Amino acid sequence: MSQERELPDWVANDRGGGLVTHQSKRRLHVSMLLDCSGSMEACRPIVVNAVNRYLCELQTAEVKSDTRLSLTLFNSLAIEAVRDRVPAGACPDLRDVEYRPSGSTPLLDAVGYAAALLDCLSEPDEQRVLVIVTDGLENASRQSSHDSICNMIEHKRRVQDWLVLYLGADHDSQAQGKRIGIPSRWIADVSRGRLLKAAGIIAAIGQRYRSAEPAERACIGFREAERVEIGRAA
Repeated sequence: MSQERELPDWVANDRGGGLVTHQSKRRLHVSMLLDCSGSMEACRPIVVNAVNRYLCELQTAEVKSDTRLSLTLFNSLAIEAVRDRVPAGACPDLRDVEYRPSGSTPLLDAVGYAAALLDCLSEPDEQRVLVIVTDGLENASRQSSHDSICNMIEHKRRVQDWLVLYLGADHDSQAQGKRIGIPSRWIADVSRGRLLKAAGIIAAIGQRYRSAEPAERACIGFREAERVEIGRAA
């Protein structure tokens, strides 16, 4: 991974600003933020397969023509977008050589970076989905705080109607996710060995959210059966 950390503050680049109406929410821009710290090495093949399973789910005939994907890998050595607004139907698989875990976990800096990219590079008529996948607690951020990220995420989901999903392994996902402004219904614990199943579930949640009426979106999230399937029940 090459170094790619600097990005103007999300507030200064809030190009997607304002509430997007339901009538315009027909296209999807998904940004996946994937932990690439050293602790992920033990499950590296599973992670690569899970990402590619998620790509496969997005490439269904129903959604591939109006869905774009961005993929950002992060650790303390670099935060790097390895897929940038690629149409789902043409997005290449993540290769083993691209995913080389090392370093620590600058989760806050990475969330701020990925959210800023998603905000700046999405089209006005695109529904925005941020998917965070990590196996560890924040321990290496230099630019962002819990409060700044929490305020940013709350603004994005309340004002701009973002969907922000948090999948966490080997830590208290609910505590960490809530601390950065993500509601409980969008947070789930995942067992490393069930990441392939989780890939299909997060794709399904994104589509449920995309097709729902505005009044229905408040109830959309991980179903209890889905939590049980990928990890432990909340």
